[in-house]
Amino acid sequence: MLSGCHLMDSGEILRTCEDLVAGCTAVEDSGSSDTDTGSDLVDADGDGFPSADDCNDGDPSIFPGADEFCDGIDSDCDGTESSGLITVDGVNHDTIQGAIDSAPTDSTVHICGGDWNENIVISQTISLDGTSHTETPLLNGLGTTSTVHIAGGDVSLTGLNIRGGSGLARTDTWGTSNLVGGGGVVEAGSLILSDSIISGNTAETGGGIFFSDQAEASEIRNSTITQNTASYLSGGIYTEAPLILTSSTITENEALYVGGLYAVETDLVLDDS
Repeated sequence: MLSGCHLMDSGEILRTCEDLVAGCTAVEDSGSSDTDTGSDLVDADGDGFPSADDCNDGDPSIFPGADEFCDGIDSDCDGTESSGLITVDGVNHDTIQGAIDSAPTDSTVHICGGDWNENIVISQTISLDGTSHTETPLLNGLGTTSTVHIAGGDVSLTGLNIRGGSGLARTDTWGTSNLVGGGGVVEAGSLILSDSIISGNTAETGGGIFFSDQAEASEIRNSTITQNTASYLSGGIYTEAPLILTSSTITENEALYVGGLYAVETDLVLDDS
C-alpha cells in the first residue's frame, strides 16, 4: 500500500507539496515495528508494571510499591531493603516475640536491622537470624529480667546485638534466690550463638550469659561477650553445662568474683578464644 502519494494513470507517483509534508512511504499490510509497541512497555511477569519501571520483570512479587520482607530482596524497587522488619515464612511481624510465638518448630525468624525493645522467651527449636541486612539488629531488654530466656528447644541466635538485661530470678539447689544471666539464660535446651555481641547486661551471677545444669551442650562462635557486670560471680559467662567457645572474645566484664568465665564441674572447650 502507498501512503501520502498520488498514483497517475501512467503508474508514476506524483509528488506534491502535500506529499512532501505527509511523506511517501511504502507500508506493509502485515506486521508492526518494534518502535510501534516499544520493548519498555512489556510486562513479562504480569504484575502490572512494564520492564522500564519493574526492577525484576521475571518475578510478579517484585514491583514498585510492593511489600518488603526481611529476605535480602529489594521487593519494592526503591534500591534498598527496608530496615526494621521481622519476617517468618513470608509473613511480617511487629515484634520478635510475636514472630517466635507464631513460628512453627524449626523455623527461622529473619530480623532486618532496627532497635527492638523487648524481652523474649523461647521454648521451641528455632533460629533467629540478623544477617539478612547490613545493619545489625539491637535486641534491647527492658531491664526487668533477662533479655533472652531459653526455656527449651535447640536455639540458634546469629548476627544479633543483645543488651539491656538485668537477670532472671532463679532459686539454686541450696534454696538461694538470685538474678542470673542478664543478657541470656539457657535454662534448658541448647544454644548456638554466632556472630553476635552480648554487652551492657547485669545480673548477680553470669552478667552476660548463664547456662544452667539442665541445659544441653552449647556453643558460642565468632562472638564477643563484653562490658557485662555481675554483682557477685562471673561478669561474662557462668556455665553449669558443657560449653564450646570458638573464635570468640570475652573481655572487659566485671564481677565481685571472676570477671570473665566461670565453669562449674562441666566440660569446657576453648578453640581460638
